[in-house]
Parts: sequence; structure tokens; C-alpha cells
Amino acid sequence: MSALPSTPLVAARRVPFELLSFAREVSSLFFNFAYPTLMYLIFVGSGVFSDGLERTDFGMNQFFLPGMVATGVILATTQELGMRVVEERETSLLKRLRTTPTTALAYVLGKLGQVGILALAQTTLLMTVATLGFGATLPDSPRKWGIFISTLLLGIACGAALGFGLSVLLPTVRSANGVIVPTVLVLQFFSGVFFPFDSLPGWMQTVASVFPLRWLASGMRAALFPDYMAQMEPSGSFDVAVGLVVLSAWTVVSIVIAVRFFRWVPHEQS
Repeated sequence: MSALPSTPLVAARRVPFELLSFAREVSSLFFNFAYPTLMYLIFVGSGVFSDGLERTDFGMNQFFLPGMVATGVILATTQELGMRVVEERETSLLKRLRTTPTTALAYVLGKLGQVGILALAQTTLLMTVATLGFGATLPDSPRKWGIFISTLLLGIACGAALGFGLSVLLPTVRSANGVIVPTVLVLQFFSGVFFPFDSLPGWMQTVASVFPLRWLASGMRAALFPDYMAQMEPSGSFDVAVGLVVLSAWTVVSIVIAVRFFRWVPHEQS
């Protein structure tokens, strides 16, 4: 009798399967993958949401880039996983998957591989369009590259963990759609994605500072903006270290919730 494949092998085999399943859905390609680049093209091409740019010596091509990178990471991880895992659980796909050699860890690793690749590819596409098509600049020092890479990777980990955490708490696809999509959309307006963060009302800044998107966006601004732009942050600093701590805290809490409440079967069957 042959031995069952190992968890790492099953996880590795699931990654291309997950990517192919994602690519077959046009709506996912548009709203989760292409959205940041398309929105960047609209903003830069139309000149909308340009309030506050008179305080900078660069244009919208650079101004919107950090926020769109941050938004793309959240869409590719939190929104994609939060909705997809709920759908697969409530349609009993996970229940059927449990009868195969796929362990819970292999399933999670397969999903993490999928969203990690998507987030990196999405960021690469956006940065390529922004730099080659519109003259935006990349991080200009090793320190800024370090901020960019560490914030991006931790943001992907945090977004993925949060997506799994939300998926175990939301009982149906309808509830996932009703909670995740509008929340992500609202947080974009609260987190300095479309407007200078210091121009937002104080209560918006306070609310946004609780959530990962605000810190993911400010970390990207630290990497992609000139240092003097820190004066437009509420504290006069990009607070990169604080942002990394907040992202790490959300990652840990989300993992604890996901592990504690993960289930293979629909809520009504448990």
C-alpha cells in the first residue's frame, strides 16, 4: 500500500490549482487583481482626487502609487481569502476535500501560496505601469527598499491571516460579501489611499489607525515618497516601526482566531 503524499507536497500541488481556479473567474481578475492598476490609470489620467497635491513637488503619478499598492495587497489577500474560503466551506467543497489527502495545513498553505503570488504579481504590474508608463519613481535607497520589501511581505502575511480569520467568523457567502467588500472600500477612504492622510478629519484618522490598511499605506509612502513628505503625516513621521508592529499584531490575532474556529463543514452542519 503506497503512502499518502506529504503535506508540503499536497500544498505545492494545490498552489497552481488555486491560481488556475482564480484565473477562470473574470470578476476576480477584475476586482481583486486588476483593480489597483485600473484605478491608478483612472486617477492619474483624469486628475480626480488631487486635493492636497499643491503641497508636494511631484504629481499624481507618484502620489497615488503607495495607496494603490497597499489596496492591491488587501484585495489580493483579505478580500480574496475571506470570500473564497467562506464560499468553499458553505458549498461543501471543504467537506469533500477533507476526504482526500489534503490536510488543513496543506489547504491553508495552498491558499497562502496563491494569494502571495497574486499580491506580488499585482504589485509588479502596478509598479511597472506607474514607472514605465507615467514616470513614477521606485525607492531610491537601500533603506527605502528595505521598508518597501518588509512592509509588502508583512502586509501580505497580515492580509492573508486576516482573510482566514474573517472567513471562519462569517457564516455565509452573503454575509462575507456584505461585510468584507464594503469594509475594504470604506477603509480605502479612511486610510490615506485617495487623499493626504493628514487632511482627513481626526476621527477618521483614529478609526483608520486601528486597521492594517492605514499602516500598510503609510509604510508604502515611507518607501515611495521623499522624506520631507513625512510632514504630511499626523505625527510628522511615517512611523514605519509602529506600522510593522500593528501589522504583526493583526497577523498574530487573526491566526489565533483562524486556528481556533476553522471548520470543514458549513455552519448549519456544525
